[in-house]
Amino acid sequence: MASLALVFLALLLPTISWLWDYIIVPHIWRPYIAAKRLREQGIRGPPYKFLKGCNEDVKKMKDAADDLVIDVHDHNYLPRPFVYWFGAKPQICIFNYGWARQIISSKSGHFLKNDTTPTVLALLGKGLIGSAIAE
Repeated sequence: MASLALVFLALLLPTISWLWDYIIVPHIWRPYIAAKRLREQGIRGPPYKFLKGCNEDVKKMKDAADDLVIDVHDHNYLPRPFVYWFGAKPQICIFNYGWARQIISSKSGHFLKNDTTPTVLALLGKGLIGSAIAE
């Protein structure tokens, strides 16, 4: 009976370690900490939901925004940044031109830019859009 318990324990410990390393930390703990730090900085958005995502919340936000009447001469329709979730990774959406310029020109490595395919770069060229997504 004791040997059966040892075998069970020998299988249980690696399983718990694997669950902690590959499920709990990257998909629950890190998004929770990232959301908490972003909220502390004043960046709000729909909350992260494990396995469910935030697509329903974003759809509700879009429906609510469609009902708003916006002044034609006012281009400041979203003055603050907001966060949304792409899987377990937070994505920050900004509408401030100064911040966008700073992020595009930053070489510090703090602002990661998605690599794009050469086909898309050939289609868009090396203008502002190309420099924003190529680096």
